[in-house]
Amino acid sequence: MNIDPHNIRDAVLKKIQSGQAKMRPHWRFVARAILILLLLILTMFIILYLTSLIHFMLRRGGAWFAPSFGWRGLRVFFLSFPWLIGAVSLFFLLAFELILRRYAFAYRRPLIYSLGAVLLLLFFGGAILARIHFQEKLFLRAEENRLPFGRHMYQEFGRRRFAHVHAGTISELRDNGFTLTNRSGEILTIILEPEARPARGMNISAGADVVVLGDREDHTIRAFGLRQHPDRPYGLRPRRRMRIR
Repeated sequence: MNIDPHNIRDAVLKKIQSGQAKMRPHWRFVARAILILLLLILTMFIILYLTSLIHFMLRRGGAWFAPSFGWRGLRVFFLSFPWLIGAVSLFFLLAFELILRRYAFAYRRPLIYSLGAVLLLLFFGGAILARIHFQEKLFLRAEENRLPFGRHMYQEFGRRRFAHVHAGTISELRDNGFTLTNRSGEILTIILEPEARPARGMNISAGADVVVLGDREDHTIRAFGLRQHPDRPYGLRPRRRMRIR
């Protein structure tokens, strides 16, 4: 059906003359666009912060590497995952998508495209934060009481234990395992089960950083999984390190 543009123009002019339609100043549209853009940037920063915090918590505690131990390790990963922070991250991700859909260029495209672009941006943003050790530096500042905000939150995360997963430094080798100094400074006795024997080429020596999966009884752990920590994250080592004689 063809619509006569003259009829539309006449209808708009009549509404303006009758006072039913009012002209809005241009600066309002500009201010609204700037406000939405700032809101998008703030929401994206919150998402990046929360996702990088989840990655830091899991990696520092060793649970990040649990899925490499098979189904048993995958179960440990899901038990250790901070689901509350994950749910908050998902909320802000949905909020970001809803705000973004208000723009014409995002509204006209399928949801999967804009969501994929957001996830890609999150991936590269998270990689940059991990590269500059953003969360690790905040954690160290909190440990030294030099963080003006969120200090207690990071200190609480530092004391958190993951079920069945233990990250730390080998203190002393033994016949059936070794002793491990975890990030809290505890000395744990690790008994290696047959399925937890180290792979060929794995550095199992005093001073090596490792991740151990196993059931804990007091200060003894019967390990069913063992792997070397691929890096040495900030704050992994306890403040006091036991000397090996």
